[in-house]
Amino acid sequence: MGVSYFSANGKLGSMYKPHSVTEEERTFNYQQVRIGEPLQVRYLRFLLHHEKAELNKDEQVMVSTFIKNKETKQAGAEAINLFDPQARFSKDKTLSISDFGAQNYGHPLCYYTKSYLGESLYFTAKIMELDKVDRNLIDAIQKGVGSVASLPAFTAFLPYAAGFSIGVKLFEELVNLFDKDDPIIGRHNLDLYFDSQNSPRLQSGRIVCIDGVDDSFPEDNYELTTENILVDCQTKKEYTDTSYFVLQVDAKQNECLESFDYFLGAAELFQKTNRSGNPIELVNSVTSLCQSYNDVKAISKINSLNPNDEKDKEIIDALYKSMSPEVQRFIKDKVSEPATVS
Repeated sequence: MGVSYFSANGKLGSMYKPHSVTEEERTFNYQQVRIGEPLQVRYLRFLLHHEKAELNKDEQVMVSTFIKNKETKQAGAEAINLFDPQARFSKDKTLSISDFGAQNYGHPLCYYTKSYLGESLYFTAKIMELDKVDRNLIDAIQKGVGSVASLPAFTAFLPYAAGFSIGVKLFEELVNLFDKDDPIIGRHNLDLYFDSQNSPRLQSGRIVCIDGVDDSFPEDNYELTTENILVDCQTKKEYTDTSYFVLQVDAKQNECLESFDYFLGAAELFQKTNRSGNPIELVNSVTSLCQSYNDVKAISKINSLNPNDEKDKEIIDALYKSMSPEVQRFIKDKVSEPATVS
């Protein structure tokens, strides 16, 4: 149970309505979502309310996100956004997370693609307190995460990365760990559609996801500050009755994040296979394979489209941008304004 609202200049509004670019969004230089442009979704802030949290005691908190951009019935790949084995809740049972910091593993990215194709995006956020994980397993998680990349690590990678250097028993515990949790936010689902009537809209801006409430939540009584804090409009006090988190959707380019799309594909492949070997080499090779597969799919799709049709031409150019530079060289004559390939 939970609700999601779009924040238009701090005011909470329906996810189903288009919202024009507001003064606040102009201030922060938001870029509108367009086919062929980059797309980034990331966490900005969490306020976690956990009734079972104990004062002055470390809690092992993990934030993970399931991501799916395909129209399939299969579950999406799960990425770890934050793992803090020493999180401490305040006396009112809340924990605020706005900076992920450098001491613990954390990355706010939920999704990134360098060339958006207009597909629907499906998210599920899961926030949990891990149940009495011992120090060796904590070390295995952190080592497994850290060896993959400076991006959110997918849980499908962890058993292979951490299992390379730990015993069989610990390996089995790691594989089964994510089904044995004490949920702070059990599941918060959010589906976003670019161009589909009567559906939650994918548009640039901030989204507030509030757990433990339903459609009767009085959204007009609350607003989102520029610091991403949900406050009462009258008292300006933060909302702390249940957990909430804030997402940001934007169409800005960030070359450092471009591997994410291929890691997502690799994670989906890992979920279907049973592999062993050197974890770093394994992840890198599977990621490279997924990049090659993406190129093959893009070429096949381009060949099925009509370059003289305006809508098809837009998709062709977007597919071209999604390809690796090596493959772009071979098909640049099929696109209207090919990007410069060195």
